[in-house]
Amino acid sequence: TGVGNTGNINTGAFISGNESNGMFWRGDRQGLMAADYTLTIPEIPLTLGGGGTLNLPLTGQITGLSINPITLHGTGGSGNPIPVIGHLTLLGQTPEIDIGVELSFTIPNPIPGFPDIDIDIDISVPIPSLPISIGVDADSLLSPITLPRIRINTIAFEDVVIGGPTTLLPVSIGGNVGPIVAQVIHVDPSPGFGNSTSLPSSGFFNSGAGGVSGFGNIGDRVSGFWNEASRASGYKNIGSLLSGLTNVGESLSGINNTGAGLTSGAGNVGGNLSGLSVFNAGFANLGVGNVGFGDIGRMNLGFGNVGDGNIGFGNLGDFNFGSGNLGSFNIGSGNIGSYNIGPGNLGVQNVGFGNFGDYNQGFGNSGVGNIGFGNTGAGNVGFGLSGEGQVGFGAWNTGSGNVGLFNSGTGNVGFFNSGTGNWGIGNSGEFNTGLFNAGRWNTGWANTGLLNTGVGNPGSYNSGSFNVGVSNTGDFNPGRYNTGWANTGDYNTGWANTGHYNTGGFNQGDQNNGFFWRGDNQGQAGFDYTLTIPPISLGLEVSIPVNIPVSGSLGNIVAGEFTIPTLALAGDNLNANIGPIVVSPIVITGPSVDLVVGGVGESIQLVLSGPALGPVVIPVLSVPAGPGLGNS
Repeated sequence: TGVGNTGNINTGAFISGNESNGMFWRGDRQGLMAADYTLTIPEIPLTLGGGGTLNLPLTGQITGLSINPITLHGTGGSGNPIPVIGHLTLLGQTPEIDIGVELSFTIPNPIPGFPDIDIDIDISVPIPSLPISIGVDADSLLSPITLPRIRINTIAFEDVVIGGPTTLLPVSIGGNVGPIVAQVIHVDPSPGFGNSTSLPSSGFFNSGAGGVSGFGNIGDRVSGFWNEASRASGYKNIGSLLSGLTNVGESLSGINNTGAGLTSGAGNVGGNLSGLSVFNAGFANLGVGNVGFGDIGRMNLGFGNVGDGNIGFGNLGDFNFGSGNLGSFNIGSGNIGSYNIGPGNLGVQNVGFGNFGDYNQGFGNSGVGNIGFGNTGAGNVGFGLSGEGQVGFGAWNTGSGNVGLFNSGTGNVGFFNSGTGNWGIGNSGEFNTGLFNAGRWNTGWANTGLLNTGVGNPGSYNSGSFNVGVSNTGDFNPGRYNTGWANTGDYNTGWANTGHYNTGGFNQGDQNNGFFWRGDNQGQAGFDYTLTIPPISLGLEVSIPVNIPVSGSLGNIVAGEFTIPTLALAGDNLNANIGPIVVSPIVITGPSVDLVVGGVGESIQLVLSGPALGPVVIPVLSVPAGPGLGNS
């Protein structure tokens, strides 16, 4: 970008190096400007202290506990009895025993002839003391033993307190905040000025992929001004492989071409074209063969015409010669209708000015086929006649309530007015102020619309001249709500815009700022300046002394009374029952609580560090990009 550079990606003149800014550099990356300005707030010490009294009552209870039933049984299943196998030995000593035996018997007739013999024997046998050892073997079964559910009552906390009225809990915090670095401006050294391209570019305020020179281009491998393209040169082209001015598409050269490709020339729409097509001479024309500004249609000559074959300004219709006509084939200005000759006629085939009706010749006639001045009716020839077929001179004014000369309407003030409530000359409409107005409530000259202020407005609510549209301020606007001149679009501010909501001139797109834009939302300038404070480091050391007494007591622990059912013994040599066995309530006196959390000289030490605050973005000035400037 510049003059006489032999290097690459330079911005300036006579540079033989590369990526330099300025003039006459021979090296690379010379003359690059950088800026970096920051505000630094040094580290801020932070010391905090405080505390309070810790006296927290601890209330509540431990809900009742229970021990589920427990079954003691033999192996092989829950219902199997418990085998009982044992051996019992009894040991003892017999006393000394004397055993006496007395025998008394008779022997009958032992010898024949002899008497019976009586025999008495007395025997005493002493038995000494003897040891006794008796062994008993037992082989029996004990039925399964089931202990019932054992329930423990709810355990209440009684007067348990953490701390006390005199227990202090001080807190000391020490540390630092910062340092805080706020970057006010930062510009990296790079070729060009204000470029934001990915690859190096020369020039000013270019963006996109890069490899760009010029001013305000978006894209890659682009030169020129305000192009939005790839591999393009020229002025405000949109697309790729373009050269020239305001082309939209691909593979185009020339001026204002639109198409898919392979086209040269001016004003062509399509592909594989050359030469001149859809050609208008001027700006903001829509159609074919128009010469001037802001014409819509074909073969118009002038400004602000809508239709075909009009010559003049602000005509709405076809083949009008003059200005502000609403209709066709009129010669003059401010006519409503067709085939009128003269200004301010309202009707068809009138010759003169201020006529209201058809086929009138003269001035201020109201009716049909009148010749002369101020006639009201039909077929009158003369001045101030009322009726039909009258010839001669009548009153100075016909109609009613008129003041002036040759007025044929009602309530007019002036000359040759044929309408109602007009003030001026040759007005055929209603409540107009001025000359040759055929519309209503207009102020000016030759207005055919409604509530216009100006000259030759066929539209309505316009301030200016020759506006075919509605609510325009300016001249030659066929569109609506424009401020400016020759705008065929709507809501424009400027000149010869065919799009909408443009600020500037000769824009064919919408919502553009500037000149000759063909796309949408082009040329919008936004500005946003902020101060960004990065995350602020925060380092804290917290010391909390801990010496907290915990005092109180727990309620008694009571296991309720329970009964062990009868146990049955069954075996080979033993059958017996044991029980039932009743276990009285078991009471455990609740313990007292006398604890200390921490102790003298004990404390909790906490170290906190890291980014704790931010980043903080402070908006200094923000102007959003949009159509126009400063609109809210």
